[in-house]
Amino acid sequence: EGVYVAEGLPSSPAMNAGIKNGDIITMLGILPITDARQYYEEINAAGPQTIRVIVSREVKGERKEQTLYILPEVKFH
Repeated sequence: EGVYVAEGLPSSPAMNAGIKNGDIITMLGILPITDARQYYEEINAAGPQTIRVIVSREVKGERKEQTLYILPEVKFH
């Protein structure tokens, strides 16, 4: 379960936070993430605050959870 990161955009908030290609985003804050749409909705709803992200990452052939922090971009309309 979660959102597989196939290819992140260079210099995006997620990549700057340390999310890597091949990671699976499983939680944002305290919410389990089940699909990409939910991920983007939660990121946009958070506004300009740091969000805790849990990712599952393969390390030496084993999946391990890692905690990262994303600071979303501020969008001006």
